[in-house]
Amino acid sequence: MNNIGIFTWRYSLNYGTCIQAYALEQFLTKKNYNVYFIEKFKFYYGIHNLIETISALIRKYKTKYIKHPNNEILFENIDNVIQEKFKQREIKNIHFANANSKIWVNYSKEDYRKMLRETDVFITGSDQIWNPHYVSPVSLLAFAQKSHKKIAYASSIGVDKIPFLKRGMYKKYLSRFYKIGVREKTAEIELSKLLNKEVTIVLDPTFLLNKNDWAKIVDNEKCEPLPNKKYIFCYFIGKNREWEKLVKEYAEKNCYEVYCAPSESYIIPDVGISKPELGVEDFVNYLMNADVVVTDSFHAVALSINFNKNFVVFKRFKDTDKKSQNSRIIDILSTFKLSDCLIDGNNTIENVLKQNIDFIKTNDILKELRDYSEKFLINAIEGEE
Repeated sequence: MNNIGIFTWRYSLNYGTCIQAYALEQFLTKKNYNVYFIEKFKFYYGIHNLIETISALIRKYKTKYIKHPNNEILFENIDNVIQEKFKQREIKNIHFANANSKIWVNYSKEDYRKMLRETDVFITGSDQIWNPHYVSPVSLLAFAQKSHKKIAYASSIGVDKIPFLKRGMYKKYLSRFYKIGVREKTAEIELSKLLNKEVTIVLDPTFLLNKNDWAKIVDNEKCEPLPNKKYIFCYFIGKNREWEKLVKEYAEKNCYEVYCAPSESYIIPDVGISKPELGVEDFVNYLMNADVVVTDSFHAVALSINFNKNFVVFKRFKDTDKKSQNSRIIDILSTFKLSDCLIDGNNTIENVLKQNIDFIKTNDILKELRDYSEKFLINAIEGEE
């Protein structure tokens, strides 16, 4: 049995972060691997990794001492009841992550050395852990030794281009990987040119579990009760609020209730009923049973496709935004031939939903890509370097 250590983000108020980590671990566990998430890498830093250590200290300083307009201000400006509901959600998501996972925490240098000795394969998980605005040497598996097999599964850079000043770091560490699987076409193009090696596009790990697998995490006795009328479920991560008016108009015209899971930006939508208290299980349950999903979230789109839900997608960023992550949404829609589900220009929710997704074709694409992605991951783990 291979011991597999995964490094990825595991939990936050963002549901996508939680479900991608859970899905990758569950898939590998079902394949009879011994899987654990690895946390705390302070023992990697020091004089032997001087440049990385200085960079980590700078990031820590900026996070702690340099004030930027951020979500904490928005949190302070919402009433105490809503604040408490967000806190409930945080507790639920942390509990979900810890209750369903094995975790290797490096409390000491000996723990760290033991981890290196006993781990056969290191995997960087999905989500935007390679986004240039957040990336660290740890997320590029810099801590692993040359003798370790290093694999990327559905890792995302989140943007169209890697900044020039960071290209050297990516090249240095990713050149050591045995296999690299990324989530988006844009990442495949960018990294294959940079590394001059094969980079493979694979499905987000949430697709490695089917609808029945996801239904198993829902405990109806513990989850928030579902609406007893037909409803639209909204989940928006960005701060663009143009979608609210369009959803309200469509819902009123077609007699839908609207339920919204606010994002970690703490913006409370001016439409429908906000549900900040929804944990991961609640989120999956609400989305799985919705009549329509409206979102700007990559993972809400992924689950909608996986669950065969009618959905509508808004761009989170303006196309001119240098930090735009729209390529992730555009790529997944293109992959499943669902580009018409995107609200762009003068398109409307009603026009998008009138098209009626052919889920037979969608499921055929999903089966083919799921089989391919599973084989990539298993072959990467079992293959000889």
